[in-house]
Amino acid sequence: MSYERESFAATSFFSHGGFVIFNPHSIMDNFNPILKAFLTAPHQYTIIPFGQGLINRTYRVDDAAGKPVFILQQLNTHIFARPQIIAGNITRAAALIHARNQAYHYLQFLKTDLQEDYHIDEEGRYWRMSVYIPHAANITIVDSPQKAYLTAFEFARFTLLLTDHQPEKFISAIPQFHDLNWRFHQFEKALRSATQQRKEAAKPLTEFLFTQQHLLTVYQQMISNPAIPIRIQHADTKISNILFDEKDGLPMGVIDWDTLMPGYFISDLGDMVRTMVAAADENETDWNRMEFRKDYYEAIVSGYVDVLPLTAEEQQLIPYAGKLMTYMQALRFLTDYFNGDIYYATSYVHQNLYRASNQCHLLQLLNDNIK
Repeated sequence: MSYERESFAATSFFSHGGFVIFNPHSIMDNFNPILKAFLTAPHQYTIIPFGQGLINRTYRVDDAAGKPVFILQQLNTHIFARPQIIAGNITRAAALIHARNQAYHYLQFLKTDLQEDYHIDEEGRYWRMSVYIPHAANITIVDSPQKAYLTAFEFARFTLLLTDHQPEKFISAIPQFHDLNWRFHQFEKALRSATQQRKEAAKPLTEFLFTQQHLLTVYQQMISNPAIPIRIQHADTKISNILFDEKDGLPMGVIDWDTLMPGYFISDLGDMVRTMVAAADENETDWNRMEFRKDYYEAIVSGYVDVLPLTAEEQQLIPYAGKLMTYMQALRFLTDYFNGDIYYATSYVHQNLYRASNQCHLLQLLNDNIK
């Protein structure tokens, strides 16, 4: 499969999807103590809110001439409770990628005046600063097979650059994040403690998820097979986490490495299938819009395998990648529903139930169309 070059309009390139929203009243009025930790003349810079991320708060740092030079971020420690692990993973990955491909565009983080990877302010908040990358465009929506291909291509390239490294040196920023066995255990636990009303409302979905337990067997066979390698996964494979050259529209590099962790190829490939193959996102409640787009699916798989040489054992699991990750997300949404909506923020009653139903519908589409 081949694609022509495409131009994209440049927009801000720092965004991180999620449902956690910061309290706007917690914004700091005085950034000088923070800038001083990274820069020798903080008063010469201007701070501007930047991006549309809902997890980390992000600012652009302009110099006296109004030129963007740095990116400042406040790390959300409610989601990433171990910033030290994130910093260590990023440092290891950056060093390895730089040694293998010096032209690769990655975020270069500044050291503080104490030679630390981050600054902790007086209120215990974690801050980090990286070099601004010019001429980078951001895309937030995958609306063509070409963009699906480029997304999969670039995330596969990212994993390839980190292949052959010792994956055990990377630590999961969110433990058991893509552990299907653990997610199913959490689901069963939440089901047992759920209110009778919510159990009844979710009964059809619960029954469907139990009929799909063969996917747990597939997952267990995968993690028990020494022939299937552990690879470094990005684990947040949104197109907005890729920098594109604003001139030719080609990928420049993957950003937002906070979720970088060891895992199996199904994490990245499967979540791209889960989020890009359907014509609507996980909040859609009109099942008529949840169609299976075969051309998108083929573009994702082609983009991934065109770059990353998968083993024979991994290739056999390709049809299961999207199913496993969709099953996991359905379990997560329904688990949160049973727990009283304590993880994913909701804008209306039973939204997590509808999200779970959405993912169950998608899983059935994948079962029907991917053999």
